[in-house]
Amino acid sequence: AVIKTDVAVSIPEGYVGLLTSRSGVSSKTYLVIETGKIDAGYHGNLGINIKNDMEHDGITSLYEDLDDKLVNTLDIKGNYINEGEGARKIYKINKGDKLAQLVIVPIWTPELKQVEEFESVSERGAKGFGSSGV
Repeated sequence: AVIKTDVAVSIPEGYVGLLTSRSGVSSKTYLVIETGKIDAGYHGNLGINIKNDMEHDGITSLYEDLDDKLVNTLDIKGNYINEGEGARKIYKINKGDKLAQLVIVPIWTPELKQVEEFESVSERGAKGFGSSGV
């Protein structure tokens, strides 16, 4: 889900804004804030891309047809608002809750040159995800 912030910013040229999670939200809840990139020149309403990781790990499907009394409702600090009897957790997000933070960093955009092959060889080469170890 995307939560609109009703906030717009003006990122200077040569910089990018990273809308990312706050450590308290990440460490105390199943809420995941997907990092959003805000380019220089974008002046629209910032949206926070958020998901409840508990809703994506199969736990929800176990409780889909069960009574609401099994659902736990929490705030974004991980405090129970309504304690149910089951494992499912949903989060009540209120206007003004601090879900994300904007980090503005310089960005380097080099000129790229197309080549047929690289001048140097690396140990990793074209190996992809997980190839350098975990």
